[in-house]
Amino acid sequence: MEARRLNWPSISFFNQQGRTDFGNETVSVDETGNVIYFARFTATFQAPDFDFSHFPLDKQQFNVVVDLLRPETEFVFRPDLERSGLGDTLGEEEWQWRQLKPPYPLTG
Repeated sequence: MEARRLNWPSISFFNQQGRTDFGNETVSVDETGNVIYFARFTATFQAPDFDFSHFPLDKQQFNVVVDLLRPETEFVFRPDLERSGLGDTLGEEEWQWRQLKPPYPLTG
C-alpha cells in the first residue's frame, strides 16, 4: 500500500470546561485504506444556557458540541453507549441519562 498523509481527527468541544484527558487512542488502516481512529477520554462540559427558574420541576437538554477542523463528511462518529454517561460527582442535583440524540447521523 502506498504511503499517504493521514488526516488525524483533530476534535475540540465548544462547551468543554478544562482539558481533555485521553485514556486510550488507537489508529488502524483497513485493507481499503480507510483509517479507523478510536479514542476514549474524560472531559468536563458546561451548560451555560440552562434555565433553573423552574427547578426542581424543570427538564434540561444538555448538549456536547463537537467541532472538527476538517469537514465532517470525512469522518464517521460511532457512540459507545455502554461507556457513555454521567459522572458520579455532579453534586446534589438529580440527573438522568435519557438518550444520545446527535444533530447529524451516526452509525453504530
